[in-house]
Amino acid sequence: MARLLDDSLCAFAAEVISRGPQARTELSQRLTLSAASMTRLQRELLARDVLAEGHPEPNAHATGRPTHVLVPSPTPRTFVGVKLTSDHLYAVSTSLTCERQDTVDAPLTGRSPQAVMRQVADTVARLAPAPQYVGISMGGTVDSAGHVGEAVYLGWRDVDLAPW
Repeated sequence: MARLLDDSLCAFAAEVISRGPQARTELSQRLTLSAASMTRLQRELLARDVLAEGHPEPNAHATGRPTHVLVPSPTPRTFVGVKLTSDHLYAVSTSLTCERQDTVDAPLTGRSPQAVMRQVADTVARLAPAPQYVGISMGGTVDSAGHVGEAVYLGWRDVDLAPW
């Protein structure tokens, strides 16, 4: 499973999403990034529709042109996070700005990989018919390709979740 954003893009997007609209100069100072890096990151996040340009605001520190701010993208999206324990499934759907939309708290109906992943798929479909991304958390070792080396609480060893 590939990473969606590299560390710099993640940090940049997280600042705007968690702190609200911000000017480039504020972001540059907070993240200690050069103007060239700021431009590259901003361009990519705008192109991916993670961020958008907000309404210009008057510059409180100087006269002249208004300050252009970056805001979280207004495009509606849903993200789903799932946590698996030895006997339970917890799931939440959120917006890009982490506003909770819905939750599920249910006992696992089975512990086999097929039963658990079927329940995960059904839960995700109930929460969000077309989520932007889905993340699954479980106690154990899982590599970036979705291969579970071992999940002791679920009794899994050497399980490939990539097809799901």
